Amino acid sequence: MNKYLFLFCLLASSVFANDFTGTYQCEGNDSSEGAYQGEVIMKKITEFSKDNYASYDFVLKVPGFGDYHGFASANGLDVAVYFALDDRKNEDYGVGIAKFKQSENQSWSFHKFYFEPGYKGGNTGFEDCVQSHRDPSSGDRVFPHPYGRRARAPNHGPMQWSRKDPHLIEVREQCCAQYLPPPRYASNGSASDHRSR
Repeated sequence: MNKYLFLFCLLASSVFANDFTGTYQCEGNDSSEGAYQGEVIMKKITEFSKDNYASYDFVLKVPGFGDYHGFASANGLDVAVYFALDDRKNEDYGVGIAKFKQSENQSWSFHKFYFEPGYKGGNTGFEDCVQSHRDPSSGDRVFPHPYGRRARAPNHGPMQWSRKDPHLIEVREQCCAQYLPPPRYASNGSASDHRSR
């Protein structure tokens, strides 16, 4: 029995892994160029992703400057980014580190710091980006987690979680309770979810 619970937990951790695929609208502040606006497009590369470790194609489009193509690697909500302007003559390329978070409406946003060692003798900047839409070709959808949290899963057809599902409750109690806070019980003896959604 314990073996099956362990396998279920491994499967759940994979199913609930974050996917930052989508288009983001960005406001940036560059130490050399000043304020700017741009658009980021991220696409998860599934064959090079596993559990909370994920690989992405990354493109930043900045009007007046051009398209910066690159790639990103994620560990949970922390994402490292490499980007480079197609025209390399000004050495406008660098690396960045971004922290992602999810809003109440399930859209992602991130704050990024970047460093360009060769651009104008060295350059840094910040970006704040908000997801404007998800890429429907990723087959991704959002569904409610049985314990009130939200998660993403591949599109395997219609599937609905029920917080009263006895099998999920049993798994929570025997397998995953160490990772989740205990439920708060209402006056009638039923469990009530007190965590934020």
